[in-house]
This record gives sequence, structure tokens and C-alpha cells, in this order.
Amino acid sequence: MPEIQIDGTGTKLAYLDSGIPKLIDRPYTTLVIVHGFVFNNPEKGCFLSDIFHKLLPIATASHIRLILVNRRGYHGSTPLADSDTDTSTLSESDKLDFYTNYLQIRAKELSTFLVKLIENENLPLKVETPGRASGGINLIGWSLGNVTTLSVLAFANTLDPGMVHKLDEYLRTFVIYDAPHHVLGYPTPPGCHDPFYDPDIPDAEREARFAVWVSAYFTHDPALFDNKLPISELTNGILEQRNGNPAKPPTLTRLTPEDAAKCIEAMTSSAHGDQFMLDVKNLSVHRKVLVKALFGHDGTLALSNTKVVNIWCTEAFWEVAYGARLLQAEIESSSQVSRAVKFIPFEGANHYGHYDDPLTTLAIFAKAMEYR
Repeated sequence: MPEIQIDGTGTKLAYLDSGIPKLIDRPYTTLVIVHGFVFNNPEKGCFLSDIFHKLLPIATASHIRLILVNRRGYHGSTPLADSDTDTSTLSESDKLDFYTNYLQIRAKELSTFLVKLIENENLPLKVETPGRASGGINLIGWSLGNVTTLSVLAFANTLDPGMVHKLDEYLRTFVIYDAPHHVLGYPTPPGCHDPFYDPDIPDAEREARFAVWVSAYFTHDPALFDNKLPISELTNGILEQRNGNPAKPPTLTRLTPEDAAKCIEAMTSSAHGDQFMLDVKNLSVHRKVLVKALFGHDGTLALSNTKVVNIWCTEAFWEVAYGARLLQAEIESSSQVSRAVKFIPFEGANHYGHYDDPLTTLAIFAKAMEYR
């Protein structure tokens, strides 16, 4: 697995690379994906990792070069130190400042990775041609991974100007892919269901129950697609919160042995920061990150040429659709949004659409890349 050193102390991010595409009649586009929460596999005692691997051969046969980045602490990448997430001696307000700084550091690491990837691999510049877009980088955050990728936009103003200039030359589109509402900084309405936080489920069982729930297919009420429906009504029976479609078994319950071998591997360390990002006490920081990413900082918008696309899977667990509807409503009602945002529903997909339907997934990503 290749890796890129991102600082002077030897910190590295590992990644998978589909390689230069076979079709090279025009500059290829590089698609960088940052994965989400990776939870314990109760049977194997390992962790689910490379769930995007089905996209690799499809990308090779197209005009796309696919880069799958492993965040800190995941296979091949440098673990975080305990001090990176230890807030035990801090006051509540200082904890929020600590977490904000944590995300700013992760943003700098990912930005450094992108710049070094550009330089090491001589990636094609983004080019605008009539009827199509080519070259450049499209950055995708999936699920919890959006906390890290949104931070790149939010804290770009703190980066070295040379790094910002390089990113501005290459970053074409930023994709928010299937982000739960809390990742975007929206609070959970009272009484809503999530096995990870359900007090009626024993702690030892929550992760396994969550794995089934998060990868199930949910049949939501068609009223979900009515943008005139008040957001407050979505959690009153419009969004199915508990029962997945029995005709479509959850993705993580039916991995083939071959794919399980590709997807499940031991962690390099327990210090990967996911529990830190899942802490509901940090919700206000996620909100500030979203506002800075979309609205800018002190009246300025770093990486202003980068457009944003929100892709949400229409049969994913309720938190995804809820987050997409909240974000869309906020953008449509605001006169302050500085960055263009487009919403693309991934019809019939659950949270693991990239595993269950990789061809359609790559087509959806390609549609996002062509967005102007």
C-alpha cells in the first residue's frame, strides 16, 4: 500500500490507487475518497476497512483515477497519539477549542497529502472544455469522513498561501457523500432512534446492532421528497427509523468471504479519533465547520472555485436524508451562502451504495464531477 509522508516527524497517510486510467484521450480526473466510521467486527475482532474496493477496477476502465485514503490510525497510516484526543483535564469550553484545533490539524494533514499527491504523481490540472470537465481533483467525504473533508474547506484560510494556490488549481468539486445530520452539525430531534445511543441496548451489543442498522435499506415515505414539507414533520413517521426492508438484507450481513477478506483487517491502533468525532458534545464544532466551509470566514471564502455537491442515498438510515433535507432547506432560505451547492439523490441506494451498486455509484460521482 503506497503512503505519503505529511510532516517532518514521519507521519504518513496510506492509500489505495487505481492507477492511471486506460482511456487517456483527454486529461483524467482524480477522485479522492475519505472513508467514514469503521467499527469493530464482533466475530473476527477486527475492523471493516476498504469498503470502496469495488470501484477500483471500474475507475481503471474510465477517465477516473481513484485514490482511497486511510485516515490516521487505519491500516498503513500513522496512529494518533493519546494526547491528540485526551481532553480529560480540560474544562468544557476548552474541550471545544481543543477539538476545533484537532480538526484544523487533520485538515492540514489531508491538504498536505493532496498537494504531495499532485506533485508526486504529476496529476493533470483541471481543465474546462465545452460540454465536459477533465483533470483536477474531486474530494469526497463519506459518512463520518465528511468531518475531515469539510474541515479542509473550513480551515483552508489557515494554510500556507502556496498550498492554497496549488489546491485552488486542482480542486474541482467537493462531495458530501451520505453525511448523517450530526456530521453537519445539526442536533438530533428528541426520541429519534440510533442503536449506537439507545439506552435500551446493552453497551456490548450496540456496535453489532449499529452495523446491521446502518447498512440496512429503509423505505421512507414518498413525502420525504416534497421540499414544501416542513422539516419538523420528517421525524413524525416520514422517515423510517427502525425497520429495514426485509427484502433487501443489510449490506454488512452478506459480505462474501472473498470481499470480507478485502474489507476486514486488523487496526494499527485504537487511536483513530472516531469516538472523538462521534461525541455529541462536539456538535457545535461540526456546525461551525459547516458554516465556515459553505459561508466563508470573516467575509472571505478560501478555495472559492471549488463547488460543492451533496449526494444522499434515498434508502439509507434516516440520519442521512434528514441531514440532506436540513442542509438544502438552510441553503435555499439563506442569502449568505457563498459557495454553490447541488443536491443529487442516489435513488434506491443504502448507506453502502458503493459496495452494492459500484457502477451506478461511479456514474453518480461522475455526474458530480461535471457539475458547473
